[in-house]
Amino acid sequence: MIIRTITAIAYTVRCSEPDQLHLALEIARQKTSLDSTIEDVERTYPFGIEKKAIRTYSFGDYFENIQVLANPSDDSSSFRIIFQPRENTGKYWKDLMVSVLHSIRESATAISISTASRSS
Repeated sequence: MIIRTITAIAYTVRCSEPDQLHLALEIARQKTSLDSTIEDVERTYPFGIEKKAIRTYSFGDYFENIQVLANPSDDSSSFRIIFQPRENTGKYWKDLMVSVLHSIRESATAISISTASRSS
């Protein structure tokens, strides 16, 4: 069995509305800093009583690099995000990546996000 390690995955974010694209770009830059953290609330109910645990995850623990770049073509209606996960960090980096993409998608009504490339 061959296990492939993903070295990078890129997404293209498109929007026909310049103001919405600019907002999405700013959110992408804010959310992709390696210093960024995300909190996850874990709830359990032992004996019917809620118990909450808050865990904080740092992007720098899961990614070597995250880049937000202008699209390589002269397309002013899009930009790219390239995620480079660290080796041996488990699967949680995917949850962090999806969280960023979800925040961008929710920032505007005319946003579309598609996979641009994947390296392994």
